[in-house]
Amino acid sequence: MSDTRFSMVICTCDAYSDAWHPLFTLFERYWPELKNIPIVLNTETASYQHEGFDIVSPQLYKDHPSPASVPWSKRLRRTLQEVVDAEVVLIYLDDFYLRSRVNADRFDVCLSYLEQDQKIANIQLFTCPLPYTPVAEYPWLLKRDKRSPYLFSLQAGLWRRDRLLHFLRDHESPWYFERWGSLRGRRYPDDFYALATIDGKLPILDYCPSTQGVSKGLWLPQTPELFEKEGIEIDLSARGVMPYGWKPPRRRRNWFATARNIFRSLCP
Repeated sequence: MSDTRFSMVICTCDAYSDAWHPLFTLFERYWPELKNIPIVLNTETASYQHEGFDIVSPQLYKDHPSPASVPWSKRLRRTLQEVVDAEVVLIYLDDFYLRSRVNADRFDVCLSYLEQDQKIANIQLFTCPLPYTPVAEYPWLLKRDKRSPYLFSLQAGLWRRDRLLHFLRDHESPWYFERWGSLRGRRYPDDFYALATIDGKLPILDYCPSTQGVSKGLWLPQTPELFEKEGIEIDLSARGVMPYGWKPPRRRRNWFATARNIFRSLCP
């Protein structure tokens, strides 16, 4: 029986289709409860299925003349409006590769906490920088201060769907949403939570976005080791592996467009 308390939205794009098989292979191994959850693959035109999972690939931009040009936030907004019915969504990126069993009991506590308190907009299932206040009832939960950097974060997290729609701006990239959205988020009364670490480890999800996954179009350096350990076969050469210490070439920025977009992000 499907659990309709929340839906999972995987933020991805056609260009990252090679990341999906490892992602769902590790879901199957370490988070089998997701087989009962509606999962939306938020990409432009591509589709994907993995045995045992309820995956919807909306392909909302299949007829668009330039699907990759549609801003990330605009695509996410349309998906939340047209495809997702649940009041709570789990936002997850396509390269958050699990390394051990998910603590489903603690995840359920977070879900219940958000369901019961309408003031909570987001519970980030990852650590966060100061300032924050510990939650006495749950020692692995932190209430974030509105001055916190990256108040809006795209680490794995539970969001109240209507509030996320309110926060989105159609022109924004993921980086704009996190950086400039966090500043405008301070003007709203919503509460934001995140996870504390226990003995240096995440208490619910175990993934490491700084060393495993994809960045700047390349596999991060420790990703091949993870795939080998987990017995996942994939052609790493198609994308390439980032050398240790590698820095991408600097791109010329259109300062007029940048200033305009920042202004649009910070407007009421």
